[in-house]
Amino acid sequence: LFGEVHPDEKILIQKIGQMLGDKIPPDVQVVCPFALGGHVAHRLTRAAAQRLDRPLAYYADYPYLLENPGWDPGQFSSTLHPVSAEGVAAWQNAVAEHHSQISTFWQNTDEMRVEIQAYAREMGGVKLWLTPELMF
Repeated sequence: LFGEVHPDEKILIQKIGQMLGDKIPPDVQVVCPFALGGHVAHRLTRAAAQRLDRPLAYYADYPYLLENPGWDPGQFSSTLHPVSAEGVAAWQNAVAEHHSQISTFWQNTDEMRVEIQAYAREMGGVKLWLTPELMF
């Protein structure tokens, strides 16, 4: 999950990138993970999104972000996007579906829900980092 992308899976970057290009209209803002934790699925997703040849916004992969306290997004600027209570609940429910994440980062789903709620409240929402083409 955290090693190099297996050579047999590198074709997924092209296939997923093509699918995204076919399905996402050119005027839609694409948001993808920075892949901070090095998770292969996040890295494949980022690489596929970068094949779109359009400006991207990135999110810092939570909770992997917490394991990278000195992380510096470099040339990227950020914008803060508030998240509604319904949005936080959807986020919590999505994480709850990834049972391996629960046991890796939290004692149980209740703890996960409390920590995501606290993170969203502390941050004031979710930050998106913008490629230079999107900076104003």
